[in-house]
Amino acid sequence: MIGLSEESVIDAYVNVSCSDCGLIYKQNWFTSAQLDALFKQGVPMHPKGWDVTSGRFSADNFLKETKLFEKAINDKDKENINRYKRALSSILDSVDGFLETPEGSQILQAIQQERPEAIYPLEDLLQRVIQTPAPFKRFSGFSAVSLWNFIEKKCGPIRNYAELGCPLWGLLPLAAQKQIPTAFLKRNEVNYWSDNCQQGGQHCTAFLNSKFQVPLKPWTENPKDKQHVIGFFQYLDHLEKPMEFMEEVFEYYEVAAVILDGVDQPLAIQHFTGFTEQSLQYIANKFGKQIHTDFKDIQASGNVLYLFT
Repeated sequence: MIGLSEESVIDAYVNVSCSDCGLIYKQNWFTSAQLDALFKQGVPMHPKGWDVTSGRFSADNFLKETKLFEKAINDKDKENINRYKRALSSILDSVDGFLETPEGSQILQAIQQERPEAIYPLEDLLQRVIQTPAPFKRFSGFSAVSLWNFIEKKCGPIRNYAELGCPLWGLLPLAAQKQIPTAFLKRNEVNYWSDNCQQGGQHCTAFLNSKFQVPLKPWTENPKDKQHVIGFFQYLDHLEKPMEFMEEVFEYYEVAAVILDGVDQPLAIQHFTGFTEQSLQYIANKFGKQIHTDFKDIQASGNVLYLFT
């Protein structure tokens, strides 16, 4: 789409760091036209979001994707070789504790070394272990009851709850079940979850609304009264002007639940920014907020909850 290989893109869009606040950001970035084409045509579906509802987390699907991985290797199709390396590894990573076992390590090594034939004899094992995805992993998202309970422990019973970003992997279904006012907020932006983020002809926000009756509201529809809690998960690091966004957040919401990659994780190519403890504390100080980072349940996933109260 932009005429560059994956390796060339990674080399071209390098990270630099702000000397004042510690924010990591891309020195070069894609144009608005490139991003628009990427998110509307190249990858119109947010893969991690739809994976929560996709049924990909199963042993049968793992073996199916292993066969596609083998075909890509035989075809010398580097793009799909890398694709299925990531896809298969993400399924293994979502099996609680499996990668720490000798068998899990053996399968992951076979993937990394492009030896799919070493995986097939372990089909019975895969059928036993690939059952329910671990919390806060790719196929479960951020919908854990423990996350909701932690937020309430820090800020009291949640009176109302809103989210933006991906509508498929957050706490909105749980909030709807608790029968408190909810909303999914749509910002006018070039990002994942664009108008073309559909599966089976249904947009991701329509799926959320039809299954959980969560209303969709534009970000510009400012509430009359200050609202209680807003969540945005793996979202802030997609924004080119995060401080302007956070200023709007704290104008209308008392509490912000922010989930990001841990600072010790490599900054993903699709993320314009990477937030260090220093840069997040800078935000907290600017808006008179306290940050809580002691939610332990999420940390094994490589993510961190930064709860601004």
